[in-house]
Amino acid sequence: MKNTMKKIAAFTAATLMTAALAIPASAKIDDTPWVEDPSQNGLADLENAPYFNKTLTIYNEEELNAYVPAVTYTYAVSSVDPAGEAIITDKDGYQAIVKKGVDGGFALKEAAADGTYSFQFSEDGKDMVALKKGAGDTLASKVLKEKIDVVYDATKFSAAGVYRYALTETSDDFSDYGITRASDGEIVRYVDVYVRENPAKPGEMEVYGSVMFYDLDEDGDVTTTTEKTDGFTDSGDPTGDDKTGENFKPDEELGTDPTHYNGDELYTYNYVVQKVVENSLLGNEVFPFTVTVTNESTATQYFNYSPTEGKSSAADAIAAATTKGTVNTADGAVGLADGQYLALTAVPANALISVSELNDENAVYDVTAEDDTKGALTLNNTTIKTNESSAFSAIALTDYDPAKPSADLTAALTSTVFTNKMHTISPTGLLFMIAPFAAMLAFGVVMITLFVKNKKRDESDDMI
Repeated sequence: MKNTMKKIAAFTAATLMTAALAIPASAKIDDTPWVEDPSQNGLADLENAPYFNKTLTIYNEEELNAYVPAVTYTYAVSSVDPAGEAIITDKDGYQAIVKKGVDGGFALKEAAADGTYSFQFSEDGKDMVALKKGAGDTLASKVLKEKIDVVYDATKFSAAGVYRYALTETSDDFSDYGITRASDGEIVRYVDVYVRENPAKPGEMEVYGSVMFYDLDEDGDVTTTTEKTDGFTDSGDPTGDDKTGENFKPDEELGTDPTHYNGDELYTYNYVVQKVVENSLLGNEVFPFTVTVTNESTATQYFNYSPTEGKSSAADAIAAATTKGTVNTADGAVGLADGQYLALTAVPANALISVSELNDENAVYDVTAEDDTKGALTLNNTTIKTNESSAFSAIALTDYDPAKPSADLTAALTSTVFTNKMHTISPTGLLFMIAPFAAMLAFGVVMITLFVKNKKRDESDDMI
């Protein structure tokens, strides 16, 4: 009964809406509805190239450089049949029933043969962007934006009206790059295309507006308060017509709601290793450290790390992290002396970290490792002799879970201290580290003594 009354009301008002569709758009911003204003809605930029936006925001705690992932996004357009259930109500109260989208009336420009369009923000992942903090921001960030062009073919429409389409976004590899996303499947936006008879060319149809929506079923009604969007972003305007000239601003409350605002995000993290040496009788040890970054995919990711020598503070090490590292590829070792640090920066959220320390000193050390977040770490070797290593196996940098892409992330590994404690002096009063040389010396003394004795014996035997 409800649907029947709904249809009757819509049918009664359809003539009024049809008349409204034939009225040219006003040039004044305060008289122009959101649907027709290209400054607020790229799909309505009919004089140039209509488009919608896709955004990816990269985050980090520090203002530094981060690499753009080579994630792929694919878009597809399909016609939607609301079956007479969807009603448009404009700001003046006029109504119309939404029609099924006509094939080819709304399409992706430069689409492939199957009608889809794909792109990457960075084709090889090597592009780097600077992350900055805005006023009051706790994280530095950079918003990457891509415009995806669309085309309208008014010749496909035979009558004025509002026609509905579905625009679907998919990404099969977003989790390979540690991207946080509102869904691990398809994300669908619905697009209403407004068609009228061309006032200058009777009998010909023209597209004069188009709107994309966040939270709308395929047969959902549209009013001035329906949540509109400029694309697959975290921006939107729930009213779309505040008559201020600054119409397209995200609502702060909705802007943090992942069920409505689905801009993709890449959270990157910094990781620091510190070296501490205790009970040292050398005082100048430098231990080569190798930090290995991996992931569970074949995707190539990049990060930065500090160069071959350590720094005196974590901040200095982070600032010095300008050498490009590659996930799943061995990078160079960094030598750390007592009190020195190395750092990795802008590491993607899905990375795994392992650290190995080599003892190239003529000494033996007991080794422990503890992280500020993870706590005590399990090492494969807690006592290392000369040319031996101590390491912990790969640990997830964060709690990133591709099965829960929109969940808040928490760092799991942040700052690790490796402590080497040199063994104490042996009861003989000699350092164990020189024991091998002492043994060699003793052996040499014995050999020399035997040689001298044998020589004297030989000389005695030769005497007449």
